[in-house]
Amino acid sequence: MIFISGLFKKTAHLITLLICLFAGLTAAAVDSVTPPAESLLQLTDAAEAALQRQAIHAPASWISSWLADAPTLSTALLQSQTAGGSDEIELALTLPLKSPARAQLDDELLNNEQGLRASLLSYRRWFASGMIRDHVWAITLEQTRQQVLAEQLALYQRFLAKLQTINSGSELNVYHQYLYQQGLTELQLEVIHSEKQLLKAQQQLQQLTGQQTIPTQVREVEFTQSALSQHPRLRLLILQEQQLQLQRRANTAANAAWQITTRVKQVSTAGVDDKQIGVQLDVPLSFGQQISQLDHSNYQLNYQQWLDNYSDAQRDITQQQQTTRVELQALKAQLILLSSNDTLRQQAKANLLLLLEYQEISPDIAQQRLQQLLQAELQLALLEVQVQQAISMLNQAAGVML
Repeated sequence: MIFISGLFKKTAHLITLLICLFAGLTAAAVDSVTPPAESLLQLTDAAEAALQRQAIHAPASWISSWLADAPTLSTALLQSQTAGGSDEIELALTLPLKSPARAQLDDELLNNEQGLRASLLSYRRWFASGMIRDHVWAITLEQTRQQVLAEQLALYQRFLAKLQTINSGSELNVYHQYLYQQGLTELQLEVIHSEKQLLKAQQQLQQLTGQQTIPTQVREVEFTQSALSQHPRLRLLILQEQQLQLQRRANTAANAAWQITTRVKQVSTAGVDDKQIGVQLDVPLSFGQQISQLDHSNYQLNYQQWLDNYSDAQRDITQQQQTTRVELQALKAQLILLSSNDTLRQQAKANLLLLLEYQEISPDIAQQRLQQLLQAELQLALLEVQVQQAISMLNQAAGVML
């Protein structure tokens, strides 16, 4: 029995050493980062900037306000094969000009492009907000768990030390020591697992923002449900659909370029040179929204793909909102039930600790009761965090940005 007790002590020392190692790694990592952010807004700014750096930037393009396409320079040399015939040299410059309708359409395209850029920035901000929420609440949950576990560890260590001071080598006393040592070991294993999860979340946050620490205030207000079409993901898709419609209009004959051609011509006949200068204007005639079969087929294919993307996004957002709302309601109901017994639980815990202190209760029975009370205590503390986390996730599903 003495050997078993000594083995438990060595195991406890080993686990304590592992806990210190995890804590040391976490502390060393925290010391090497930039000063902590004061708000979720600052963390989201850093995440958004990181996403911006990862984006692929297209080179700037030059767009003419009056040319629909590149100018064309053409030359022609005609030599007569008949005696006394005329030889001709011609130089022509063709400018494809934007029609008034095309110029107006380009203005609409430009406005829609600016809207797309703004919508893309909003979508990126919303996406960054979701990543920050995930990491922040993962850290908050583990920090809360560790805080409660630290208090519970102190209790077990206190009563284990008390049992070890009893000068009794009876098998019953050794068994009681085993029970408390086993309970202490289980708590220490929980701490090790929590430290691993915390370190993982902190490293992910650092990769995204350059920081491992989170602000002291991370709670959010539950926002009222906004129009589904205003969700950043759907708003971006709506503007993409408008872009498809504008591109289709740009391919119609009504918006084809007007061709203006300047010609310089020299006609040589029997030693006499005749020089000519002229201008030619070609205006396409269109009938309604006339479009080529190829452009029409491409539009139909792209529009069907857009419809599928929009339907999928709308369904995903609706399901996510419903799921997070149901989860929030369930967590609130659990919290109300556990909170209603909290006062009684605290009294029971205080009384049990007094009975243990004065050895007026069997240690094995007390250990079982204490374990139940401590589990309820940890569950309540985590539920309070999970309710706030669910509110944050509901805001994310509703399209609310940090």
